[in-house]
Amino acid sequence: MTQDDSIQKEDSRASGELFLVLDLGVDILQAGLATYNKQDEKAAILKYEQDLTPQDSFQKDFCFDEQKIFSTLIALISKLDAGLKNKVSHCFLAAPASYLAGRVFNFNFQRQDPQTAIDLRELENVFIKTTFQIKDKIKEDIKQRMSGVSIHLVDGHLLNLKIDGYPVSNPEDLTGQQIAGQIFYIYTTEDCWQHWQKLIELLHCREVFLMPRFWSLLQTLPVDRGIIIDVGYQQTEISLKRQNLLVGQSSFNIGSVSFDYVLTEALGIGLSEAREIKSRYLAYSLSNQAQNRFTEIFKPVRQSWLQGVVVALQGLSPNAILPEKIFITGSDDSPIDLIGDLKNVLLTEKLSFLDKNRLTIESLGARVATQDKEQDASQNKGQKVVLSSLCQIALSFFKNTSPIARILKKSIKLAH
Repeated sequence: MTQDDSIQKEDSRASGELFLVLDLGVDILQAGLATYNKQDEKAAILKYEQDLTPQDSFQKDFCFDEQKIFSTLIALISKLDAGLKNKVSHCFLAAPASYLAGRVFNFNFQRQDPQTAIDLRELENVFIKTTFQIKDKIKEDIKQRMSGVSIHLVDGHLLNLKIDGYPVSNPEDLTGQQIAGQIFYIYTTEDCWQHWQKLIELLHCREVFLMPRFWSLLQTLPVDRGIIIDVGYQQTEISLKRQNLLVGQSSFNIGSVSFDYVLTEALGIGLSEAREIKSRYLAYSLSNQAQNRFTEIFKPVRQSWLQGVVVALQGLSPNAILPEKIFITGSDDSPIDLIGDLKNVLLTEKLSFLDKNRLTIESLGARVATQDKEQDASQNKGQKVVLSSLCQIALSFFKNTSPIARILKKSIKLAH
């Protein structure tokens, strides 16, 4: 079943279980009302609302203005349906990795009695030991850039599980010497978690699932291997996907606001005015003379961003072949026309791609818009790309009946 078959737009409410999909972008906040129909196993976005993210809402790492963001978000949800309270079962929310971080970790346990059949209790013990070890590792990593912080594990997703090297979906009743696999852990600081808890209380949902935006975007990637470059507000996140799995993630501190700042410095204006000028520049609505002038103003930060991508890709795959399909997304979808420049730079740098002659870089949002056959792609511009990816994640959640996800969630709660 393809994503096109599973996720559909609908103009009227369909029968099924209602849920929310929320995208907390640094520039735009989006809220969608969706439904899951168990009978045909499809998830559909019924309608959505969006608004500009209040200025200066997102601050330094793991610190944001909850009052500004949450009040705007709740107002959007109210517009979706005034009678939603206590009717929406679940909520799936994506936020920048600076506030909801995530990493893939490997685990490997040798069993004392390989002839004994594996049961769910043993698997739970493996998850508990792994989770405590990973929490300590994350804490040590965070200390290198932020002192005096406590870590809160938010959620986890089992990416793969192997018994003696063989992939299995459920190890129950199997025997073997080794239990190994990969888990994607989502985490934040304890202080930041207090903010998220307040939002969870405001939503009145049975369950709320929080995740970094790059993780949700990976679910939308239309190929089994590729690279996503997500240009956020202050950071650019780069994710590497192979065989439908996240195998690497990196970031550097240049984002969409970096282009705004060079305008404020060059013109002596505020951020709001800078964003307006940047929007007009992207729309080619300025005079030729003005377009050329701002191209020169943007040039230094553009070059720094391009070099940041190169360095990040070199670090993600120093001795391996990179996939030739790259998708770029962000607050401006294709910020400052970076796609053409990026391809030229990557072709000249010493990076190993599977096939450089077939290297493609395209807007992830435009791809989603093209796949949406019920709406003019030129009007949509892929703005709901994160909402669509969250809908895909929700679909997988509702269809999953395995007890393993529940066991992993329990182990994470024990580590708090």
